[in-house]
Amino acid sequence: MAADATEVHPTMRKSTIHSEWRSRIGSLLHVALFMIAAAVGAEAFAGTCSFAPGNSVRNDTVSLPSTVFTGRDIPIGQVIYSTNLGYGGVPEGNCTGLSDTDQFEQVSFEASGGQLTSWNQGSYGGKVYKTGQDGIGIAFLAGTPMSYSGVPSGNVELLMGPAQGTKAYFNDTVAIVLIKIGDVKPGKINASILPQIRLYYGSNRLNAVNYSVTGSTTITTGTCKTPDVAVDMGTFLKERAFTGVGSATQWKPVNIALQNCPAFTSNVTLRYTLTPGTPIVNSSQGIIALKPEAGKPTATGIGLQIAKANRTAVTYNQLMPVDFKPQFVEDGNYTIPLLARYYQTASAVTPGTANALVTFTLNYQ
Repeated sequence: MAADATEVHPTMRKSTIHSEWRSRIGSLLHVALFMIAAAVGAEAFAGTCSFAPGNSVRNDTVSLPSTVFTGRDIPIGQVIYSTNLGYGGVPEGNCTGLSDTDQFEQVSFEASGGQLTSWNQGSYGGKVYKTGQDGIGIAFLAGTPMSYSGVPSGNVELLMGPAQGTKAYFNDTVAIVLIKIGDVKPGKINASILPQIRLYYGSNRLNAVNYSVTGSTTITTGTCKTPDVAVDMGTFLKERAFTGVGSATQWKPVNIALQNCPAFTSNVTLRYTLTPGTPIVNSSQGIIALKPEAGKPTATGIGLQIAKANRTAVTYNQLMPVDFKPQFVEDGNYTIPLLARYYQTASAVTPGTANALVTFTLNYQ
């Protein structure tokens, strides 16, 4: 055993995996909007309406989430949060002057209180309200799934008539969206300064439903912390560790830690990229070249192979999904488990240092 050790002078050492955080935000939320009971061939009608016995104005509320995350790379105009504010048929009403066929009443949605911002871009232009938080506005949506508008306006049709027992029936969903409209700093949104949305119908403008937002939400702009990861790959005798092209050392765990992460909303997708600091030797097997060290010989005939936890090779310079579900938990901690090993790429192996560098980038979408 000692004779073997005197014949070769392996100095293969550790490989360092450096991680670097960058946020990338893609498209976020889809908003579920109005689902309206409608009939074909009925004409518009404007009657005087009142509540049916046992019915009165309904008040719907929704609480703001405790935390909403917005990174610096989110584009201006991007929706950063959405939720349905209210759902359910309006209180039953009776309207005078109905004909023998079902007819439609016009329903209007109007804002009470709040202040409009100067935001005038896109479909929300002129209808985005102040939140008290720089760079973030709120809009209220009303309309049909295929055609909606911001509040105020957003008139839709309400089915009425003798076939409905002279009662008003309307299945409604009102949605709110938080929109990035400028540079954002950490802060808080209090619902007390937001407008209330009121639903009216009939020529006498019967106020049937009020929609309100309650609570407060903290706006965070931070990112996960990702400390550098140094992996000690060990020292090997070349004759024992490498017996031919395709031979390899044992896998070493490479755990990339994501620490103190912001609370992730349910529709956020996390993916990551690995960017090697040396040329790719074999892309299908995740093998990269070793990094030369000044003044020291570098091992030849081998490369560094990186794989996922299931031992399938990583794909460099492309987005890969994380294998965990992001949680709506502030200061959350996660781990991306990877594996690394030396892999023989040529028939001859010479001793030397065997280091490599890989940059890790996390992507939000």
